[in-house]
Amino acid sequence: MQRFHGSRQNNRNCPTTWRSLQDRIGFGEHEYFHIIDYKDDGEVYRDDVWSRLNAPDFKYGSGGVHAQDMPTTSVLTEKFPGFLNHYSTTGVEEDKAELFANMIVDSTLVGKRVEKDIVLGKKIRHMKRSRADSCPEMNSEFWERAVSQPRTAELHLKEKEHR
Repeated sequence: MQRFHGSRQNNRNCPTTWRSLQDRIGFGEHEYFHIIDYKDDGEVYRDDVWSRLNAPDFKYGSGGVHAQDMPTTSVLTEKFPGFLNHYSTTGVEEDKAELFANMIVDSTLVGKRVEKDIVLGKKIRHMKRSRADSCPEMNSEFWERAVSQPRTAELHLKEKEHR
């Protein structure tokens, strides 16, 4: 597994280049997910079960390394049905990590998206089931605690006010 991707100039993994609060929120959870994903089966870049949750005609891009210089790649949006942002469409590993991170740090927003997005709903159910299978402590109580934590939406609004 590679530890560092992209250029130092515009890398969302490099704290000195974070352009917004959006870049900081969920960073640790995203990277942590890559570790636990690898620990499951020794594989990060391929997950046939997860990939089949997408629309039949969807194909992932060439990986997150090729999107890290895009300023809006990690911005949450509804532009990509079945995905939280552009970065999620770049590779199965990024799709899973972005969803996991946002389920933890902004579960309210994710919950709202699921109301309109069947594919995201399938991915969330699969994520919860697979996490509980590999780590019994990540059961329904774990996710309920994640939902009950203070949300980041207020932080997003404050950041926009200061621009």
